[in-house]
Amino acid sequence: MSSPANVPVGIVAPSYTWGRGYAQLTAVPIPAAGSAAKLTIPGTAFQRLLAAHFTLTTSAVVANRFPRVSFVDGDGTVRARFTTSVAVVATSVVTYTFAVNQGDHSHVATGDGYSSIPDMILASGYGVLFDAAGLDVADQISAVDVFMDWFWTGPQGLPQGLGQTRSYDHAQDTGGAALGSSATA
Repeated sequence: MSSPANVPVGIVAPSYTWGRGYAQLTAVPIPAAGSAAKLTIPGTAFQRLLAAHFTLTTSAVVANRFPRVSFVDGDGTVRARFTTSVAVVATSVVTYTFAVNQGDHSHVATGDGYSSIPDMILASGYGVLFDAAGLDVADQISAVDVFMDWFWTGPQGLPQGLGQTRSYDHAQDTGGAALGSSATA
């Protein structure tokens, strides 16, 4: 699917959204020790996780932990999970970055590691969990930052260019004149 100027608009625009998306960096609240950090997709948007960065500090309890990112539905059921392959042991600190199309992987037991996640669009009410398999009650997830693409889903979201007719005029959006004339869904 393309805009009038043959610019790809993706699978979520304009059919499911009210205009073009935008990217935003967001800090996720730090959870209690032994708990996962969670980001919930608001009711006004679909979102695509581009990258996530978090730190796992493990307790002195001897056990293996495997940092991971999980996509969950509104009921908390895991729909997709991406786990590192190298164990983080007791009294360690590891910072992981999970990113779309990362390519190479660097799974480490201490220091900085990175891993790939697929390019997936999450619907309103879905969530993203940041934790580790084998997480001890005294382990701490912290410094969680996410870089997300946002796509508004209705008039309660992005007010510019909206009306009751579910149409969107690219020319009214910043930089939209380059995309050509208006498009309707």
